[in-house]
Amino acid sequence: EPESARFMEFGTTGPGAVTHEALLRATDRVMRLYRGPLLKQDLDLAWVAAPRQQLHARVIHFIGSAAQALERGAGPEDATRLLHHGIEIDPLSESLYRQLMSLHLRHGQKAEAIDVYQRCRETLRLSLQAEPSPQTQQLLRSIDA
Repeated sequence: EPESARFMEFGTTGPGAVTHEALLRATDRVMRLYRGPLLKQDLDLAWVAAPRQQLHARVIHFIGSAAQALERGAGPEDATRLLHHGIEIDPLSESLYRQLMSLHLRHGQKAEAIDVYQRCRETLRLSLQAEPSPQTQQLLRSIDA
């Protein structure tokens, strides 16, 4: 059975109401199963584009949901680590940057939240010649408010 199929089966269940340890095992398993874009060597095949995007979106969604559950269950450390891993997987995912900024703010870590914003801004500038979205910029402004 292809690893992507196993992830799809596992990833659709999401973190749900599980113990912290079980959630850590689940996120570890998902991270082991997801090794980057589906059929990365076949980027020119049109039929691969939709499944590749769907798998990637599921991974990013799972990371965000699991990070929320981890933070609720045991504090910010495991959630922070998972969000950093998610940003490594998708350095252009502003939603993960915002989630990490918000997590830092909830735990009184303003400097860390600003650092995350700066990383986001720099990555978007270098990769897309773009600025962070208004939503991300508003989150930064809320730090100074």
